[in-house]
Amino acid sequence: MMKIFYDNQVFIIQKIGGVSRYFCELIKHSTGLFNYSIGGIFSENIYAHEIGFHKSYPVKEDFEGKWDLQKQINVEDITTKLKDCYDVYHPTYYNPMFIDKVDKPIVLTVYDMIHEFFPQDLGILNKKTFIEKSTRIIAISECTKNDLLRFYPHINPDKVSVIYLGTSWNTSIDLQSVSHFNMLPASHSSPYILFTGNREKYKNFTNFILGVAPLLLKYNLYLKCTGRSFTNAENDLLKQQKIFDRTSIQLVNDCELKELYTNALCFVFPSLYEGFGIPILEAFACGCPLVLSNTSCFPEIAADAGVYFDPNSIEDMRVKIDKVICSETLRKDLVSKGFERLKKFSWQKCTEQTAKVYESARYNKI
Repeated sequence: MMKIFYDNQVFIIQKIGGVSRYFCELIKHSTGLFNYSIGGIFSENIYAHEIGFHKSYPVKEDFEGKWDLQKQINVEDITTKLKDCYDVYHPTYYNPMFIDKVDKPIVLTVYDMIHEFFPQDLGILNKKTFIEKSTRIIAISECTKNDLLRFYPHINPDKVSVIYLGTSWNTSIDLQSVSHFNMLPASHSSPYILFTGNREKYKNFTNFILGVAPLLLKYNLYLKCTGRSFTNAENDLLKQQKIFDRTSIQLVNDCELKELYTNALCFVFPSLYEGFGIPILEAFACGCPLVLSNTSCFPEIAADAGVYFDPNSIEDMRVKIDKVICSETLRKDLVSKGFERLKKFSWQKCTEQTAKVYESARYNKI
């Protein structure tokens, strides 16, 4: 059985997040498809700890040079393992520091082209080296593949395969009980709209607040957000819109996030651009009505299971959210369609298709 080597790049970058979850799901579903080896000894990534292939540095207290020491140990481990027997190298992110040590086929996953579209906000990642040297490339949506070829038109499109992501969250809600979604438990005593994730400029958070604020006031609703604390500028915006006391934010684990989705009036995804949008699948799995931008990959992933708005139009966003929160019939229809749409995505299917790409890279077949 072929053996795949993964480095530890993303596990150092992320304590929790979509890309590190992706690789852990590939590993968890790899049985019978391929063997694997993981580079690095230490990381603080929660998923890696759950699987048991990374651990925290044994000295918890900070000391001068601690980060450099961990990095040196990890690099030495990866360098050693790159000399071992494996068939395909699948880097977890775009740092090419090991690429000159690799004499095996490379399979690269491209998650999005956000840095290329918004370089003024996010800077440029060094994708080019890996993209050009990779034997095969996985794009996580047709939209991402098209954008990749737009920025790198010299790449052979035949070496780019589209493989959709999945979700670990199984649908556990009885569709017959959908009419009770808004009879909230004590922990969610007031109806609310949900926003999840980071709030970089491309996430369109400011326009979202301007669009949703009048609805919160009009219908006596609340806004629940997940992620890092609001900045001073964001707090000022909430105060200006008179919804500061109607808005909350917290870092949540998966169980808490599922509860937030399950009990929300709707989940709003106002991004200007995404490569896939795992929160779409999370909302589907939890029976949460979805209102989202009509841009990038969103129509490709959500299809008819969401209500779409122009993310650059505050008025259109407000009208579409209003439409969803005011119609229980529409919310039930969206939830039903979301359950059906979710059946098209799974980590098992993702891993099986990825194994086929590994095999084609191993023998350098297009």
